[in-house]
Formats: sequence, structure tokens, C-alpha cells
Amino acid sequence: MKILAAALLGIAGIAAATPALAQVNQSRAQILFYTADWKGERFADGRPKVPDDLLRRALEVPLEDIWGYLRDHGYNPQFDSGWQSLHPDKPFAGRALTAQYMPLRPDMWNAVMAQGKKDGRVSGNNSWPIHDLVMGDVYVADGFGKIVEGTLIGSNLGSGIAAHTHSGFVFDAGIRDAEENRNIPNLNGLYRAYDPSAWKDMTLTTINAPIRIGRATVLPGDLVLAKQEGVIFIPAHLAEDAILSAEFTQLEDGYNFELNKQGANGAQFGELRPQRGVHAGVAIGDAVARLDADLLGNKTVQGVRQHAAVFGVFKVHVHFPLESVVRGLAWHRADATGAAHASNRRARAAPPPWRGPPSRRSRGKGEAAPRPRGLFLATDPKSSWR
Repeated sequence: MKILAAALLGIAGIAAATPALAQVNQSRAQILFYTADWKGERFADGRPKVPDDLLRRALEVPLEDIWGYLRDHGYNPQFDSGWQSLHPDKPFAGRALTAQYMPLRPDMWNAVMAQGKKDGRVSGNNSWPIHDLVMGDVYVADGFGKIVEGTLIGSNLGSGIAAHTHSGFVFDAGIRDAEENRNIPNLNGLYRAYDPSAWKDMTLTTINAPIRIGRATVLPGDLVLAKQEGVIFIPAHLAEDAILSAEFTQLEDGYNFELNKQGANGAQFGELRPQRGVHAGVAIGDAVARLDADLLGNKTVQGVRQHAAVFGVFKVHVHFPLESVVRGLAWHRADATGAAHASNRRARAAPPPWRGPPSRRSRGKGEAAPRPRGLFLATDPKSSWR
């Protein structure tokens, strides 16, 4: 009898849990399932909470350098292009809140609306994801490319997105009221096209599930970086390293541009000249003397100074966060001495011994990029190191 009672309780438990699988909003457990590689802070709904600082830094790096890093790590379908934009000259970034829409069929529409009523939702279900947005989000919606009668927002819903996020949206669909949306403060967006029609014959099916945007796969919590050229969706667990790698590449390019202007680069574009005797330098200069030791630890600062003593003194302006530059140095192993510099206090694992940087323009298929790619800068032996 006890065994039968236990079995009945188990069946009842399964039956009670079944409706949760049909809810429009993905459960926290479902989001954790898809984003298990993220080990940091999360929102209450389970989405990874990429730090605000990374959102700001992402705006300063080119899409190509993020794209290259992701491909080197096996993440190929993360970019899509062919968009119209409310403000093409203003990039924006945020954390993805995803939504999926499908062509309407009455039975599915009735089920979705009944669930919405049970959850206390009101109005058309194209407004439901907007209610769930928080500051720093980007509303990412798969509207299956529908434009005529596929306009997911007008200016009323656009103002709601702006109020909730101070960021914007990415819609594989159309919008209406484009002129009014352009005049809304704190709102930008990518969309397939404008049309004056209102949305019709489509329905929301899920919020915060994996979705497809063009040729890209998007998970809730991805770092969305949208620019005039297109949009890239950076997996949350790779966001910090992807941006750091892109910052390194920017410094490398800046050095090579300077060599090109001086006519000193020869044919070796993208590589440090061998006669310099090192594969990587650091853009720090006198700024290191002002580095707060509490930020990265005394050992890391000492490592910077040791590096300068071995390879010369570096004098160049820093355009990226000093923390990123110093952390890059902490990873780097100098081939001339074989000495590994101190790691920063965030205890990142040291990379394997470095065997030189294959050009990111000539790496073979499947060949991983070195970590870091390197910071290539001119040295000034006449400068003083403090």
C-alpha cells in the first residue's frame, strides 16, 4: 500500500510539473541548462548578467575582431548583417532578452493568450517581452523576417523599450513609426525594413528561449553588439575574453598603422618585425606608475616593470582599460627569456608556452589563436621608466 501511495504521488508530481514546460516564459532551470558555461552573476530569471563594464567596452572594438575570436573558439554562427537602423552612426550593446514569433494559428494563439491571462499579462502578446526587459537589455526577436504586417513595434512600444533598457532592439522583422522611434531618447534598433502596416497574423510563442536571427544563434543573456555593419551575439561566458582579445588586436593594429605611416613596416603587415627580438610589447608607459596596486596586485605591477627592464621602455598612449593591458601582460610569456610574468589576482590559468603568433590573416583552418594575440608597440629607449 505504501509503495502504491508513493507511486501515485510521483505521478501526481509529474503531472503538476508538465504545464511548466508549455509556459511562454522559459523557466530559470531551462535558461541555466542552455547557459551552463556561465559561472558569474545571473538575473532572477536565470539569464547571465554580463557586467556593465563589458557592455561599455564592447562599443569601442570592431566587429571583425570579436568575430575572429569567436570563430577561433568554434562559434561560427554568431553574426548577421543586412539591417536597417534607427541611428546607424550610434552603436549599442546589451544583454539579450530573446523572443520568438510564428505565423498565427488559432489553437496556438488561444493557448498562448490563456497562459498570458493566467500570468496577469495584458494587451497584445508582442508587448509581453517588453514588460520583462531591465536596464542594459537588448530585446532580440525572431519575427521570421516578416515585414508587411510583421511590424513588432510602433512608437508606443518603442518608448517602452527605451524606458526599460536605455539600449534598443534587434528584430528579424519589420517596425512601423520609424520616424517617431528615431526621436525617442535612449532608443536604437536594428530591423529588416519599415512598413506602415500594423502587425497581424503572427503570435509570440516563447520568451528567453534559444532563437535564430538570420544566420546567428542567440541565447538569452548573450552580449549583443550592434553596429552599422551588423550585429554579433557574444556568448556570455566568452564575452570578457573576446573583448579583451579585440582590445589587444586594436593595439596591435595601431602599432602597425604607425609603422606604415613611417614606411617602416615593409611587407610584414600584421606581424612584429623579427629584429625587434620580442613578440609582444605593452602599451603602458608612465600610466603604470599611477596604477592602483589594489586593482591588480603588487606582483602584477612588478611584472610590468620587469618586462620593461628586459625589453626596453614603452611609451605610447593607452586607449583601452589599463586593467586589460596589464592582464594581457600577465598572460604573456617572453620568448627571449622564457620567464612567465605574474598572473593577476583573478587567478587566470597561464597559457601554454608561446611559440610565436601566426597572423590572424593567415592561420590555417581550425588553428587556434594564441592567447593573447599580443600587444605590438614601438619602444623608446630614451624614455625613463618610473
